[in-house]
Amino acid sequence: MSVRRLRPAAVALTAFVLLGSLAGCGGSGANEPGATWQVTDANGVQVAVPATPKGVLALGENDIDAALALGVPVVGTLKGRGQDGPPSYLAEQAKGVPTVGELTKPDADAITKLIVDGKADLVLVSGLSDEKVVDGLRGKGAPVVVTATAKEQDWKVSFNRIAEAVGKQDKAREILGAYDAKVAQIKGSLGQNTGDTVSIVRWNAKGPGPVEKDRFASLVVAGLGLDRPEAQQQVTGQGGSTTLSIEQLAKIDADWVFVGSLSGPDRQAFEQAKTLPQYQALTAVKQNHVVEVDGSKWTSRGGPIAANGVLDDVRKALAT
Repeated sequence: MSVRRLRPAAVALTAFVLLGSLAGCGGSGANEPGATWQVTDANGVQVAVPATPKGVLALGENDIDAALALGVPVVGTLKGRGQDGPPSYLAEQAKGVPTVGELTKPDADAITKLIVDGKADLVLVSGLSDEKVVDGLRGKGAPVVVTATAKEQDWKVSFNRIAEAVGKQDKAREILGAYDAKVAQIKGSLGQNTGDTVSIVRWNAKGPGPVEKDRFASLVVAGLGLDRPEAQQQVTGQGGSTTLSIEQLAKIDADWVFVGSLSGPDRQAFEQAKTLPQYQALTAVKQNHVVEVDGSKWTSRGGPIAANGVLDDVRKALAT
């Protein structure tokens, strides 16, 4: 194969064209004040986002997790599921980040104030099934990127969208590479527990709800080659978990059962259930294979921080 040499003038022209293309990605150079670029959100909408956001409103559980992991400035978030502040597993990383509403009900006035005051110039939102809420956020004066639809559960997909929106693709690749290496290491350390079944349960005040196999922590655990018990193979797509009666408690049984709660009343209900004969009859209970975990990390949406936390919990319990 022959190689055609470019004349110096052609080389210079090619470099000029490339530089011009890069500068035109948002109408200005990436380092210039006010520079933007276009991203496509989870709904297929083209959004012009700041090349270097100075303040991000992370209005979703996976959004706050991913933004903190990527090291971007978070100036507001929503209360975690069943929480008084950000998800409890992010207590240290999210210290000082104010909340601007409930998980499904953002506070429009608080959000507007952060934008008008110049503290927030990018809004990340996920999991909201009410399009009217999203449309309302779009009218506040900062670009809104939907990072995951209500049906999407693959945290890596939304994480990559978030990384693109905040200009941290290289950091995201680094995080995902380290995560995949960790999965391989833990998978190889399971020994006699390789291929065991795992049940993930959100215990609320009314009883246990097995988390379905297409949800966040379920996908993390599946990556380790750990399957769900037969009673949890069906996916209904309705809310992620269905609360069972005590009479149906056998449906949560597996080689290992990971139980998470989100509030004081939820934890009290679980403590009371431990005394029941139906609970004591579970194989996992008899083998001392029930693992109590942080419900905000295991039974909600999450990003790389939560995913790594789930891996750590599994390694501690199952690695030999």
